[in-house]
Amino acid sequence: MRTAADVYGAAGIVSGKASGKPMMNADVDWTPVDAAAYTADHYKPFTNGGAKAIATAAGLDKDKTSGLLTKAGKKLMDHRNGNVPIGILMRNEYTRDENAWNGMTPGAIKTDVMVELPHFLFKDEAEQNPWGSAYGTFLPGDFVKSDENGRIVKSPLSDETALATMQAPEIELERQQIIGQVHEVNPNLVPEGSTKWMKWAIEDQEQLAQYAEDGYGRTYRRGEDLVDGSAYFRGIENYEFNSLYSDHDLNMTASNNKLDVYDSRMGARYEYIGIPGLTDGRNVATTAIKDVKVGVMHLAAPTQEYLDFNYQIPERFIEQGSVQISINNSAYTPVVKGAVIANAFEVVYFNEVNGLIRLRVIDRVQADAIIKAAPKEEAEVKVSYSRQGLAGVPTFMDWAGCVGSVKVLLQK
Repeated sequence: MRTAADVYGAAGIVSGKASGKPMMNADVDWTPVDAAAYTADHYKPFTNGGAKAIATAAGLDKDKTSGLLTKAGKKLMDHRNGNVPIGILMRNEYTRDENAWNGMTPGAIKTDVMVELPHFLFKDEAEQNPWGSAYGTFLPGDFVKSDENGRIVKSPLSDETALATMQAPEIELERQQIIGQVHEVNPNLVPEGSTKWMKWAIEDQEQLAQYAEDGYGRTYRRGEDLVDGSAYFRGIENYEFNSLYSDHDLNMTASNNKLDVYDSRMGARYEYIGIPGLTDGRNVATTAIKDVKVGVMHLAAPTQEYLDFNYQIPERFIEQGSVQISINNSAYTPVVKGAVIANAFEVVYFNEVNGLIRLRVIDRVQADAIIKAAPKEEAEVKVSYSRQGLAGVPTFMDWAGCVGSVKVLLQK
């Protein structure tokens, strides 16, 4: 079992930022007993022999009665024997057949189907995702196997350089670990065919009474401001469901999870709004937006004080700390409350959620000079920021570090 003292190895299969840093998921995930199990490119747990040789080198033995590993005659609860994988269980469960009160049995173990998994380049990034994934570099035809925690990695048997250094026993042990071959590597976060999910935007739906609830049509407030109703009725034909959604009941309640659209424990008022199986990609995608004009500044009358200037960033889901502002092409200044811009304006209010920015003149002489220097005495106010999200990213790929997906044809 991993501990807080375990660290990731050298960069390669691990990202440079994680090399030498504490491992993810301490007290949850496992780590190999043999420190040489990972090379820069591969997971090779049999470099120093099979399970028996590795256990002997670590001073471990196997209790013949319980099957538990022992050390100096004492049973260990934080060590386990390695596995020979037999396939993929398509849902998250553990001893459900023994513990479930509703008679459910384990799901079928898939051994000869195509599965699609989120693809990460590095082990540490894949381990932020608690579900199934694949990490490393892949090409169609590569043999794949499981790492020590069930994530898919490339077998060294698909690397001629690695294969040339292996002896027959290691080759056979690695062969037993193979569960399939790579069929396709998709480097796109928005897969081909995702257009079929696209339907009317909310701003279009709100114009029609049969789509909009009464309050929305009258107020035209933004959807996130509503608490009593959503922007459209649930009874209409709408987005398709992800087929996997209704396959399993992970809470063992034998419920029909399509009741109330998504969650049978929530009333209609609190139903999730969105497309099942399709997210906004906020975890995985960030786009830098440069030089967006949000307004202008005009001179105040000589006998009048300047009023506060109010502007709004035109998009939502702005990355925290990324907003900068420029007045009349001045150097960009990070937008935080109290920030001073061009020695003339102060940020007195900023809300990253709704994008509102309020500026106050603190030096009238300098403010007048900046505005007078602008073409037609109209100073442009521009912002730059990073926007989170990418429309159309499937749920299973919406993880930081994901670079696409890998399709594996299971062959066991």
